[in-house]
Amino acid sequence: MDLTIRSGYLLSAPQGIQVVLGRTNDMPPSQRPFRPTCSRPFNSEATRELVTATLVYFLGCKKLQEETGYLKVKIINHQEVCSDRGPPFHHHRCDASTASADDLQEGCHGNPELVQRHQQPSLFTDSTPSSCQLRRLMCFTMFTRLGLYLLALFSPTRGDTIHHRTYFYVGGNYSITDNGEHIYTNQIYVEKLTPAQVTQPYPIVFVHGQAQTATNWLNKPDGQPGWASYFLDKGYECYLFDQPFRGRSPWQSFSEPLETYSAEHLQRYFTAPERYELWPQASLHTQWPGTGVMRDPIFDSYYASAVPFVSDNVLQQTAMRDAGAALLDRIGRPVILIAHSQGGTMAWLLADQRSNLVHSIVSIEPGGPPFSNAMFGNTSARAYGLTDIPIAYSPPVSDPSTDFSTTILPSNSSILADCIIQADDPPARQLAKLSKIPVLLVTTEASYHAQYDWCTVRFLQQAGVQAEHMQLSEIGIHGNGHMVFLEENSDEVAAVIHDRIGQSDVDGKAEL
Repeated sequence: MDLTIRSGYLLSAPQGIQVVLGRTNDMPPSQRPFRPTCSRPFNSEATRELVTATLVYFLGCKKLQEETGYLKVKIINHQEVCSDRGPPFHHHRCDASTASADDLQEGCHGNPELVQRHQQPSLFTDSTPSSCQLRRLMCFTMFTRLGLYLLALFSPTRGDTIHHRTYFYVGGNYSITDNGEHIYTNQIYVEKLTPAQVTQPYPIVFVHGQAQTATNWLNKPDGQPGWASYFLDKGYECYLFDQPFRGRSPWQSFSEPLETYSAEHLQRYFTAPERYELWPQASLHTQWPGTGVMRDPIFDSYYASAVPFVSDNVLQQTAMRDAGAALLDRIGRPVILIAHSQGGTMAWLLADQRSNLVHSIVSIEPGGPPFSNAMFGNTSARAYGLTDIPIAYSPPVSDPSTDFSTTILPSNSSILADCIIQADDPPARQLAKLSKIPVLLVTTEASYHAQYDWCTVRFLQQAGVQAEHMQLSEIGIHGNGHMVFLEENSDEVAAVIHDRIGQSDVDGKAEL
């Protein structure tokens, strides 16, 4: 909707919608868009809020202050208008004003400039000055067209974030049940959020982690807007999905059984690690809102959003790889992947499957470290280095148990874990399809990932990937844990990511 601001009093739009904002009595009569005939308020608070939200966004203002003056909504050149003498008929004058919107004070862009002086009025009330009331709000033809027009195009989520929302399912396949009938499986639910004005060249695809869904990108458990809203504000088209077998992406009863994280697990590793000190950096955690433990309302809100998940990594990664590739095909142009935790593993697989459709990857504490579980049992894991299923290496890997030659790289630090990487002899295999995709790996100060993300970066670099390690503590951002995008300073972290992914070289590749 290409709305443009033409004056401090007038907001014009295509398709015959005009919104006049300002105290028209302060304007010279010759400059008033039309003469106000009444000042009754809308009898629908929702309608007033909808129009106000639209004005706030397109005027570039953070908020409207106390309400005085006039706010007028007008349908221009509409053939059907309202009458109190029967059904709507042609060319009957209808006009009204409503008490709302005061000074915009500071925050509006540019200086007011009068552009439009008068239009043939046709509003929602009858034409009789004595019957100055919005009885013709019941004129559903015109009212509904205005309301649905605004609602269909924009849905406010974060203060001044107005966007268009759609959803769809992608990927999946037919499976045969025990009784010989067919059902559809392995598909994923996707939301597409498009800001009113897309200003960024590459969409963002958010990839959530274990026990999470796309909802965790929308809002934080303390009720504040999440990263989806932040990046919508910055002009990015955003895609969010639920991984297969998770949330709104169906799980079939004959699939693998589901597991659930306990509240105690979340407390220990995500929301209150400073209480347990299971790793050296845990005591530095300060950014989770609230106490981070059971029965704290913010923790309970977060835990309520956690969902059961399939613990079979091979099954999960295979289904996500295929459905994610189908999503990238549907988008049809290069995207930025922002992935978290277990979602980081999925980002490697998606980039491997569709390297031509991945512009860059921001991986927030991805699953790792290579070949092992450093935190949860110190056992072998991720047979292909960073994944449990095949990913393209050069030379190819046919049997990971024999084809990889590995070595242990000591950390030489009491607060860092040792690292398993490929040996130098024979030369390390290269992640051929990831080599041209810039990667920014982000590690927080207090997470258990602070022990070993350095190893994941070293493994990627050794395999030919353009990987850079951003440690938040080194750029002055302190106190965050593994769920950084849900914590109090999440916007500060999002800002540094936005600054990095917004930089592009002449070839259109991000200089992360």
